[in-house]
Amino acid sequence: MQEITLPFGAWTDGPENASFSFPDECECIVFEPEICPEILADEILKALNSPVDTHSLQSLAENAKSACIVVEDITRPAPVSRILNPVLDILEKQGVLGQSITVVIACGAHRPMDDVEQKLKLGKRILESCNIINHNFMGDANRELPNIQGGPVCINRHYLDADLKITIGSVLPHNEMGFGGGAKLIVPGVSGWQTITHMHGALKPRLSGDLDEKVGDRRSWAEAVTQVVGLDFCICAVVDHHRKLVGVRAGNFVAAHRAACSVARDVLKTRVSRSAMAGTDTAVINAYPLDTDPVQMGKAILVGKKLGVERMVIINAASDGVHFHGMGMGCGVSVKRLLANCPRLLLSFKNLIQFMRSVLSTRGNPKFLARLIYFSLNRLSFDDWRGATEKSGAKGRRSKTVIYSKNLKHDDIAKKYPDAVLSKDWNKIWESVLEGKEPKKVVILPSAPVQLIEFID
Repeated sequence: MQEITLPFGAWTDGPENASFSFPDECECIVFEPEICPEILADEILKALNSPVDTHSLQSLAENAKSACIVVEDITRPAPVSRILNPVLDILEKQGVLGQSITVVIACGAHRPMDDVEQKLKLGKRILESCNIINHNFMGDANRELPNIQGGPVCINRHYLDADLKITIGSVLPHNEMGFGGGAKLIVPGVSGWQTITHMHGALKPRLSGDLDEKVGDRRSWAEAVTQVVGLDFCICAVVDHHRKLVGVRAGNFVAAHRAACSVARDVLKTRVSRSAMAGTDTAVINAYPLDTDPVQMGKAILVGKKLGVERMVIINAASDGVHFHGMGMGCGVSVKRLLANCPRLLLSFKNLIQFMRSVLSTRGNPKFLARLIYFSLNRLSFDDWRGATEKSGAKGRRSKTVIYSKNLKHDDIAKKYPDAVLSKDWNKIWESVLEGKEPKKVVILPSAPVQLIEFID
């Protein structure tokens, strides 16, 4: 067997790589972006001091008595601590000290981050000096605001009440927002369930890698909301396919984001030769660096499908080992939960009016209307999910999609990907899961969810 080393297990204590064996007779071709140099500390500071289309962070902090820094959660790859430390230095020099700084983790509808993950993501200094809060999309810390463009707006009060508002997040290809980062840290990052439901359900997506300006989609609405609630300084991190920080753009939340998107599109561009693809029967799709949360695996699968091969093998460390997404993604559809949420919607005049306004935003599109109903009724708090014991069948079926993970459970896969097969032993994939049909030619995407595929002759 031949061994190929791939990045594996983002945000784990050990080395972020693992070796995978392939039959000696198999031709393996790895398609990955070009390697970029990791930026140094002085380059981060230069980006903070030379913002795009706004004042410097130092001048913005002059009269501030409090600050809220919204940061991405553990499902995203940026080494946030490298940026947080110089930001903290600037704020402290302007008299905005640790206890007047609140760091809100933009969980959206994801689960909260524990202490170990916070230390990995944010760094020891931040944990010891600042207030750290996991955003809870169904919690009491969210404040309702007037509707914006027909959509309900509910935002974390710690963010709304701060004198100075800052965000830090990765700019990566995203299936529904074009790229992550920017206003996405606010909507859905620190939004309540009403706002998240409207964005995911009623509005059309902006496809992955799309930089064209549009009206009425999820990205444009998130930016319209952010414009109203305010965002003083947006920091956009560009990471490569090995999770290294290769660029930072800061400033105005739209201008800095678009500048970072342009860099990310170049950094993550993956050229795939059509001639090399000829005769390929299997694609190995690695979910790194979004392989902590199994729900994010869908991003890797969508990229893999672009290759057009007969069968795919998905590698997912799934170090989280759970399927929680509070809007229902990953935790299945529960009739009990739908029935419980119905009265909360139908018997509340305010919620019903908001729902009908969101229905108007779907513009009669049946797909968006169905999504809106699903997200409105399938929401689930993390505490409720943690105590639930939902199970599903569909074990042992054969499929052209195989998922390799030691941490996932068969029931999890059956609920989220009912047409896929789970294998916990890589060495048995070819002989058992694929029924002995060893591949003759394999293409490998080592960091699929962040790779922007470009076919060349």
